Amino acid sequence: CVTPQAHASGQLTIQMAIDQVKAAGGGTVCLEVGNYSLRTPVHIQGAGSVKLVGKGIASRLNAFSATSAVVIIKSQDIVLDAFSILCRGTINSPHEAVRVADSRLVRIQHLSVRVEGEDPSWAAIGLAEALTSLDVSENVVQAPIGIRSGSNAPGAGDTSLADVRIENNEFDCNDTAIAFAPVTLHQRLNRICDNRISGCIQGGLLLNGMTAPGFGLEVQANVFSVLGHGIVARLNGLRVLDNDLLQPKEAVSKQQCGVLLLPAPTDNTPITDCQILGNRIQGFDLAGIRINAPLHTAMIKQNQISRVGIGLMLESGQVMDQISIENNQFNDIDGLAIMGKGESANYAATGNQIRTRGTSNDSAVSLEFNSGDGIFSHNECYRKNSSEKPDVFLRSSTLVVSNNRVVGGANSVNMKVIKGRYTVLGNICFGSILAESNPIELTWASLNREHVT
Repeated sequence: CVTPQAHASGQLTIQMAIDQVKAAGGGTVCLEVGNYSLRTPVHIQGAGSVKLVGKGIASRLNAFSATSAVVIIKSQDIVLDAFSILCRGTINSPHEAVRVADSRLVRIQHLSVRVEGEDPSWAAIGLAEALTSLDVSENVVQAPIGIRSGSNAPGAGDTSLADVRIENNEFDCNDTAIAFAPVTLHQRLNRICDNRISGCIQGGLLLNGMTAPGFGLEVQANVFSVLGHGIVARLNGLRVLDNDLLQPKEAVSKQQCGVLLLPAPTDNTPITDCQILGNRIQGFDLAGIRINAPLHTAMIKQNQISRVGIGLMLESGQVMDQISIENNQFNDIDGLAIMGKGESANYAATGNQIRTRGTSNDSAVSLEFNSGDGIFSHNECYRKNSSEKPDVFLRSSTLVVSNNRVVGGANSVNMKVIKGRYTVLGNICFGSILAESNPIELTWASLNREHVT
């Protein structure tokens, strides 16, 4: 056990105690209540089965001039538990309060980490090189960036994350809560779950990198109240499940999105195996969900999206294939509830409930593609303040439009069918149903009901 007095006098510093238990093959270093001033970081290097445990936040590590408080390198079975860290980010080069590199079986839990200052080059926890079975849980973090991979700190390079769990933490960050750099490789199933995230001018989660085939990253049951984007990702195998994403009214309008998918920074290959399921998204200026990347095999289902500019945006200059947009609720939307535009798309938009205000003179739904197969069925679409634009505008090579309820303006559904292949069955509309801007053929007219309020 180390006391503040023994540490300050040099009789038994934290580093001396770490070196002792390391030489013994493992052990626990206890921190008594009090303040521990650090001129250099505590290094746990080449160690195994070492625990650094305090008495709670009253055991305080103060790193006012050091580049970090604790550095873990090439070690395994390491635990940091139940103490607090205070850093003052006055050093110009990027550093972290806790840095973990090239290690496995590391647990960081029950810490209170505070980095004073707003310099975004400082993070509470930095990750570098190969990390396996990392558990960051039940911590309270106040810093410009909460957790960062691919750090620019000396000696840090590409980062490989395997079986990483970031769970039940509270992040109050100026810039970003979690930022994975493009040099990050995700292996196995990494999880970001049950965290509370606030502040974050740039975004709550910035998730970059490459995903090993067959693996993925799961973002589940987090609560966001952020000033920037909620989740920004450039990853295959991404699952965004059951999150609450809120943009508070005091956020400055700058085209924020609840969930934003972007193309990979190095190439324009499609994002694959993507799931956005069961989220509640409110208040974002631009869109609830925006996908601005080529997309292959994606499910967007059972989300509740309200008080946003556009509900769902699908934008890509390339093919989008196997896209399911199902059973979502869009409520109190300024403009378009569902918007898609691009070269080609094969999609099914079914079972969605749509309520738009129509304040921007837009349609409620516009899915406009130069080719591909589109299915628009069993949707309820209500648009207030309707204009001359159709409530639902669809363009594709082949269209199936069936069993929809559309209430809005004089033009309920307008289809542009490039190859003339379409089916219109069982729709009940307030306005007209048009194909190529003309009323549908008599063959189809008897199978649909128009001008029904």
